[in-house]
Amino acid sequence: MAECLYYLPNDRQNHEGKERRVGIEIEMSGIELLRIAQTVQGVFGGHIIERSSYELRIEQSELGSFTVEFDSDVVKRLGRELQKNQQTLGDFEQWATDAVALMVQNIVPCELSTPPIAMGQIQRLDSVVEALREAGAKGTRQTPWSAFGVHFNPELPALDAKTITAYLKAYLCLNDWLIWHENVDLTRRIPPYINPFPAAYAEKVVDPDYWPDITTLIRDYLELNPTRNRILDMLPLFHYLDSELVESYVSDALIKPRPTLHYRLPNSEVDLAGWSFHRAWNDWMQVEQLAQNPQQLERWSYRYWIYLQQPMKWPFLVPWKEQVQSCLVDLSLG
Repeated sequence: MAECLYYLPNDRQNHEGKERRVGIEIEMSGIELLRIAQTVQGVFGGHIIERSSYELRIEQSELGSFTVEFDSDVVKRLGRELQKNQQTLGDFEQWATDAVALMVQNIVPCELSTPPIAMGQIQRLDSVVEALREAGAKGTRQTPWSAFGVHFNPELPALDAKTITAYLKAYLCLNDWLIWHENVDLTRRIPPYINPFPAAYAEKVVDPDYWPDITTLIRDYLELNPTRNRILDMLPLFHYLDSELVESYVSDALIKPRPTLHYRLPNSEVDLAGWSFHRAWNDWMQVEQLAQNPQQLERWSYRYWIYLQQPMKWPFLVPWKEQVQSCLVDLSLG
């Protein structure tokens, strides 16, 4: 695979003064969990630990601990129960267990989750993507039900209300362009997992005067978005900052509190020759650049705020995804 260029944000340190990190999740099918784990192990070393037939970990690799699992809480709970009762499984039960694994591997996505790695090291994952492709992993476009994605969990440079609001504003300004540029597969548009934010919420946030304190920011979000099903899911971050407030609106055991954003738009195209994370990552860098440029952010937030208030989008109006093109940064100059 030719080396892909991954651009990096201007602000490289997190709230602790350390290099910012990102965790990545990639969904796929057509390959057994153990084969995925062995593929990762072959690239980065480490030891494979089986929590159940449906959950594996690769510990002590060069990059840290990876997890490989079926992306279904029901399936994982079943696997843990079977693991507890392994001593008493008869031939029929074992056959049923194997049959379940065979069935779900082409319906329920297998998910590989990386440890948090320094943003400057993200290109090292290209070798794993290539190895998974050679091992037979399939991505988003393989079947009509393969709504598989890639998720980025980037740390923020700070955890104050102003920084988080700036990232939300920047994302909302670029949302239409991101969806268009990623060419999100139809299979991923039909399920609710990556719904856009309601227009009322977008209009509230990009209002030039909207710079709330952290409690107001979280409450406003929860009142209009009490769900994980957003392209930019803020619930893990908000749960990390104020678990009591989040739990007063949303009761969901799948929310994992962490000091990161959860961006879940990109397609998983692991089976396509030459594909890697770099294009989707570089698209995300446009959000980073806008969030870290106060003058540009103010200008484009105001323009989008005006655009959203139009009673109807007249045919002669240039679509927002085209209007926003002129605010994109030539990352090669950074």
